[in-house]
Amino acid sequence: MSDKEPARILSIDMGIRNLAFAHLLVPPRQAGVLSSPILNAWCRLSVSSLASNSVLDFHMGEEMKPKGKIAKGSKTKALNILGAGQYDRIVLQNEQEKESFAPKLYAAHAYTLMSSLLATYKPTHILIERQRFRSGGGSAVQEWTIRVGVFEGMLYAVLRAIQQERKGDVANIVIQGVEPQRIMKYWMGDEEDLSPEPKAKRTAAPSTKHISQSMSPNRRKQIKIDLIGRLLSSCTGSHVSGTQPANLGDHISIQFSTDRQVNEVVNAYLKKWGKKTRKASIMKKGGFIIPISSSSSSSSSSSSSSSNMPPHTGADGSQTLEIGKLDDLADCLLQAMTWLEWQNTRQTISRYGLEAVSSKVGG
Repeated sequence: MSDKEPARILSIDMGIRNLAFAHLLVPPRQAGVLSSPILNAWCRLSVSSLASNSVLDFHMGEEMKPKGKIAKGSKTKALNILGAGQYDRIVLQNEQEKESFAPKLYAAHAYTLMSSLLATYKPTHILIERQRFRSGGGSAVQEWTIRVGVFEGMLYAVLRAIQQERKGDVANIVIQGVEPQRIMKYWMGDEEDLSPEPKAKRTAAPSTKHISQSMSPNRRKQIKIDLIGRLLSSCTGSHVSGTQPANLGDHISIQFSTDRQVNEVVNAYLKKWGKKTRKASIMKKGGFIIPISSSSSSSSSSSSSSSNMPPHTGADGSQTLEIGKLDDLADCLLQAMTWLEWQNTRQTISRYGLEAVSSKVGG
């Protein structure tokens, strides 16, 4: 990344039913120091719902929008017009088309997705999660991993074709695959800090190699979800599960754009993560957690930067989105933040030598 020019990072967590992306604006360095990136967009969508040959609105994926109730008489009215048999055939046909994984259809989805992302966010760097074939402990590779891998290749092909045809700024976009295993290894040194137990009561942490080999996929997901929860909590000054905001240490902090949708997603993530963290803490301790008083919470909130604070939701939570599973959103944002830390470390080493950085070098 250039020190003098701002960067626009588009980070994609691969999937078909759950593809997530984060868009970060990185201001130019100040006196050689990396400025906190600004979260400009954070979204999850279903590839099968993309309409071909159209420009998409990425403000909110359908999976993250409040679900409206179906009118009671809508199905009855449709049945009266079409007849039960014809109605069922149309519904089945629509479902089959929506779930079709034909290469021709997904090639159109890949073009629609990437051309819309380029037009909307004009990224200087695109990070795409690298895929690997997984068996899930079985004897055969799971079919969905192959489908996601094929779609990953389509995204690269579409980007290459667009760069060759359009030239200009698009041709200069840096496209890089990021291996999830490398991200986990980078953060494994902080894994013990995610434990709710006091440090004095913890046993010695096992080696990174041992952790990475023995850890279950669900535990890996939860670590990533917690890392992003701690990041958002620290940068918003939020209290989660009766605890103080997390200390990021030497890690990069994050700012938030003034976009309402971004703030709603951040609030929804923190709310859902807080519930999960609270439940885990209660189960761990076998008791109850006394919530922090409103006066304590408000005093902490007022001390944080107003431009960096997503608006609070009402007591009834009516403004909070139901964003579903957190792991996809966590993956794409953590991927971007980790990559930025890698680049920051590399530039620091190139300027001041290896002695200028800590022992943990991510890339």
